[in-house]
Amino acid sequence: MLYKASFRTLQGSGWLSDEVIDAYIHHLLQKHKEAIFHLSAVLASSLFFNGQFKSLHKIKFPAEDVWLCPVNVTAHWILVIVNMAEKLLTVIDPMGNEDAYNRKILSNWQNFLRNRSSDESKYVWTVQTMNHNKQMDGSSCGVLVLKYAEEFLLSGNVDGVQTTLEVVSVHRMDIACALLENR
Repeated sequence: MLYKASFRTLQGSGWLSDEVIDAYIHHLLQKHKEAIFHLSAVLASSLFFNGQFKSLHKIKFPAEDVWLCPVNVTAHWILVIVNMAEKLLTVIDPMGNEDAYNRKILSNWQNFLRNRSSDESKYVWTVQTMNHNKQMDGSSCGVLVLKYAEEFLLSGNVDGVQTTLEVVSVHRMDIACALLENR
């Protein structure tokens, strides 16, 4: 559910709330033809950053091969894309510091799979990143995570996402308009 306060995070140079992040990814997946699983921002952050899985025991393991997982890492958004078929985690940090997160994300993922007694835990998983333009300010990470997710769904890449302050401002407006149309 989106509130007025949620929409205010799209104004100016605000940090996006998890409600906006989840609502926009939900909007993107409604338009997408292939089945993609969206792990909510709260659950994805709990899993990949905090390494806490208790809240995930209640969910049925998704059948989709690809998961979009927006992760909040101490007031900064990154995107983790899980590819179950390829045993691959793709980490995209708008600031370009993926190496700071890769080991922890992989370790938490493997612990999660073992904890669930999943057959997936028997495989070797790898972590990669994708070439992308970097964030140019201190507050547009959430907007860029959403645009990286959108571009990934459209093309399988994220290097076409522009990150200038002017373009990010337009992205904010586009996200707000899309969410208002889907209310």
